[in-house]
Amino acid sequence: MENPKIIVSGVTGDTSVKEEMKSAIRSRVEKTLNTMREEKLHPFEGEVEKTEKQLAYIDAVERYLQKTFKILNIPHEGRFIDPDQVHYFPKDILEKNFSDITCDVGGFFSTADRALCMKSYDDSEKEELNKTEIRDLENLAHESIHLVSHSKFQANLVSGTKLNIGNYRTGYLVQSPESGEMKFNGFNEGVVCITERLSLINEAEELKRQFNATDKQIENLGYDAYIQNQMLVYALVGKIAEYRKESPVRALSRIIRGQFTGEMMHLRDVDDIYGNGSLDLLAKYQSSKDPRMNRDRDDLILAYFQSDDQEERDDLKKKIDDIESKKEIN
Repeated sequence: MENPKIIVSGVTGDTSVKEEMKSAIRSRVEKTLNTMREEKLHPFEGEVEKTEKQLAYIDAVERYLQKTFKILNIPHEGRFIDPDQVHYFPKDILEKNFSDITCDVGGFFSTADRALCMKSYDDSEKEELNKTEIRDLENLAHESIHLVSHSKFQANLVSGTKLNIGNYRTGYLVQSPESGEMKFNGFNEGVVCITERLSLINEAEELKRQFNATDKQIENLGYDAYIQNQMLVYALVGKIAEYRKESPVRALSRIIRGQFTGEMMHLRDVDDIYGNGSLDLLAKYQSSKDPRMNRDRDDLILAYFQSDDQEERDDLKKKIDDIESKKEIN
C-alpha cells in the first residue's frame, strides 16, 4: 500500500524552512517505519512455526481482503498480508512477551511495523478449540482489517533534534500520540466487526468446504465480540440512510469504505441527524483508556443513537453530561 501520511508538529521558523524540514522529517520517518517493518518479517522470540491450516487462513484472509477492496472500488496493488507478517505464539508466551498490550480476542495488530501477533494452540487445547475452530480465522480476519485500514502517523520534533513518532489514526480511530486520548474507538471496532462478518459470510461455501465450518458457525460469524459496537453502527446506518434517502446497504458501504480510504466527511451527517454535539458523543463511545470505567456512560450513548425520539435523546444526553461532569470533579 502507499506510504502512510505523516503529520509533522513541533517545527518552527520561516514558512519555507518549515516545509523543507517537514519534508526531511517525513522521509526520515518513512525510513524508520520501513526498517521496523523489515525487521518484523523475521521470526520473533517464542514464535512457533505456522501450521498448514494457519497458512491456509492467511491465504484465505488475503483473498477476502482483495475481494472486499474490489467490491468497494478501492484501487490496490500487491498483497495485503504476507505470511511473514503474521506471527503465532502459544497463549502464555504471547501474554508474557506483550504484557503491556490488551488482547481481548485471539491476537493483535501493530500498525507501525505492520505485524500481526496471534495465539496458537497446543494439543492439550485442541478439543476446546475444535468446538469453535473457525474463530481462528475470524480473529485473523479482524486484526488484518485493522492492519490494512487507513493509517496516519504523527512525528513531533522535540528539542530541535529528537523525534517522537506515534500512531495518530487507524481506520476511524484517532489517537493522540502524546496523551493517548482516543476518539471513535468504539465506532471503529463496530465497523471492523461488520466488515469482517460480511467478508466471511460472502465466502460461506468455501468456509464449509475448506475449513469444515458448520452452518451454526457461519450464522454466528462476527458475533463473538463487540456486539454493542455493531448495534451502534447499524443504528447510525439506518438513520443516515433515511436522512439521505438511500438504501442502508449504500450507507453502510460508504462507512466501510471510509475505514480503508480515510474518508470521514460522511460522519458530519451525525450532527445533522441527531443534533449538535452528537458527533462528539459518537467519538467518546468506548474511547476511554479503560472502557470498563465508563460502561454506564457508553450504554447511555448507545441508547442515544438507537432512539427515534428527540425528547428521549435530550434526556439521555443530560444523563451523559452529568456522568462526565462528575468524572471531571473527581
